[in-house]
Amino acid sequence: NPGFESPVLPGLPGASFSPGLSGWTASGGVGTSYQEPAYAASPAPEGTQYALADQNGFEISQVMAETLDVTKSYTFTIDVFPLQVNAANNLEVAVDLYDTAFSAHTRQAYVVYHASFLPDQEDFDLVPLAWHRVQVRFSGADFPTFAGRTMRLRATGRRCALDRARFERYAAGEHPAVSKPSSNSWWCMA
Repeated sequence: NPGFESPVLPGLPGASFSPGLSGWTASGGVGTSYQEPAYAASPAPEGTQYALADQNGFEISQVMAETLDVTKSYTFTIDVFPLQVNAANNLEVAVDLYDTAFSAHTRQAYVVYHASFLPDQEDFDLVPLAWHRVQVRFSGADFPTFAGRTMRLRATGRRCALDRARFERYAAGEHPAVSKPSSNSWWCMA
């Protein structure tokens, strides 16, 4: 459900919203919404619906069926529409790697926007009321000790519409990662 087109909503004038997201784990009041001119997030980049997180603090995630392959490079892309941007806003897009029991995860590849947290070191900009494409790109070869780990796609933040989520894999070297190391994690540029 990368374009959040399921379930199909009637698209009636006014509020058209279905709680939860088909195929995704969601928290924080996230649901599927039909194009709403009142939110100015219309038209949706893909189809006529998008995920709407019209509350402070949301998370969507999806566990991938495949595991990390050190011979592949990966890209997680999602379109984001901030309903507002202020000092309290934040957005993080990540690919987490889990241990086999799902009891602990390591955030290995991510991009982040925190308007009030080190604004001179943001990985991308968010302009309010406009669609933005955010990408996390990394190479499995950068994480050889995590080979075979389960991958989880994740987006967290405040008051956003989300659409066109994509996870792609490439042969090693076909799609190079753009990353900068930071302690135990890799920060990947949008």
